[in-house]
Amino acid sequence: MKKILIIAAVASFLSACNNNASDGFELTIDIPSAGNSRIKVTLEGDSLIYEGNLSDGSLTANLSNVDHQIVMIQVKELGQPGIYFHDGSNVSITYDDSSGLNIDAGAMNDSLKVLNSRYDFFLKTQSVLEEKFMKAMNEGDLKVQEQIRQEAMNLEKSLERQQIEFAKRNDILGASIILAPRRS
Repeated sequence: MKKILIIAAVASFLSACNNNASDGFELTIDIPSAGNSRIKVTLEGDSLIYEGNLSDGSLTANLSNVDHQIVMIQVKELGQPGIYFHDGSNVSITYDDSSGLNIDAGAMNDSLKVLNSRYDFFLKTQSVLEEKFMKAMNEGDLKVQEQIRQEAMNLEKSLERQQIEFAKRNDILGASIILAPRRS
């Protein structure tokens, strides 16, 4: 009798877990300036998962779960789509003129934002090094050119280490980011 109760309890727990996992997620959009704009939500730009209109810049919709997918959200009024990595979390989207589209979509997406900010820092630093190198080249300063070359190589190695660490910590997202070509 005790075994039957334990099996029933475990089955009930697993069933509850499975129901929660398949329930989906809530998408909330709050962009007053977008009015009644048309929106479209797609997986990796192809598979349509939602299409509709905002109501005075707002929308709340329950969508089927799409774990571990790149999701693109297009708000016609804004023009530029928002892209995020869906990890099963609820998604909240806002917009303001100073920071643009803000997508709050769970821990994996937060990790991706950190990696992207590091990559932006890398690009800015690389640009500064290129300017210094050109100046040293124009002045014929071989010693400074070599120092800058070494600094640039160290910067590249640092970025590579950060990307590998990111991949290790973020499973599927990490692998997809590391394997995808980077923007320049």
